[in-house]
Amino acid sequence: MKIFRIIILVLVVGLAMKISLGKTKGQTHSRIGPPNYLNFTHESFDSLAGNTRAICFMSDWNVYDEKVDLEIRSSDKRIPQDVVIFRADFDTEYELKKKYSIDIKHECLIFDKQGSITKRVNPEKILSTLSLQ
Repeated sequence: MKIFRIIILVLVVGLAMKISLGKTKGQTHSRIGPPNYLNFTHESFDSLAGNTRAICFMSDWNVYDEKVDLEIRSSDKRIPQDVVIFRADFDTEYELKKKYSIDIKHECLIFDKQGSITKRVNPEKILSTLSLQ
């Protein structure tokens, strides 16, 4: 019975963490941490053109990715206001990986305000790289 309560608690907390940022062009952005850390969707990515954007490819099951994800979630003061970091699921975003030639999981793409890729970095370096741009 205790394990059942724990599972319910985890599910409730998980649902509570999905916070809406509002709508842009009719889309709701799925915030997963600071206001500028979002789950990747093509609609959200496109609607936030004009910002410096980064896409980090990560998996829910990987301990390394959990560490990086936690660091980004707790770093809202280190992420510049005109920067948006997207978390893309490495295991399900097949077309996105193909489009940007992503072969390994631990990679982040940084796009300038015009939409061109300016850098490819390891996820653990994403915060320091973006704060220096």
